[in-house]
Amino acid sequence: MELPFVNDDILTGDVDIIIGGFVTDKVENFTYNDFYSALRDRISVMIEQYVEADAIILLKDNHPDPKQEALHDCAMVIGDNLKVVVELLDVEAMTNTILKTEYIQNWLFRVKFNIEQYPQTDVQQYKGIYNKAIHLSPEDVEHYNTLIHDTTFEEMIEAISMVEI
Repeated sequence: MELPFVNDDILTGDVDIIIGGFVTDKVENFTYNDFYSALRDRISVMIEQYVEADAIILLKDNHPDPKQEALHDCAMVIGDNLKVVVELLDVEAMTNTILKTEYIQNWLFRVKFNIEQYPQTDVQQYKGIYNKAIHLSPEDVEHYNTLIHDTTFEEMIEAISMVEI
């Protein structure tokens, strides 16, 4: 059963979940690569969702090239909030642009630091970094699922822009 990843020793608050939260059926032995891959996938999916939703609105407004304009709008959201220039208007390039920002690099550095500081002892029957969501109430699991699934692209970018650099 997929659960949101919850371990406040690694992702220390709701803002971390908004930025890099993910659901998984994995329970234990999480590594830095798990968090990086989840972040990359989350950013990419959120860009795709933003572009699709914006293109629908632009199509209704009879814009001549709604997908291209939606990609441009997405690039502006990224550029204006993260103070970067998005040079190519495609999902992969925009994902890479976000991943290369100082904001995300600092966020990833903090996640990596938290992983390195995590006590590598067996907790109950779980090895290494484990998903504490297995011990949460259904209400708490729903809270984290809501943070992961209901966060908009703009909200995620805003949260990224608040990471201390």
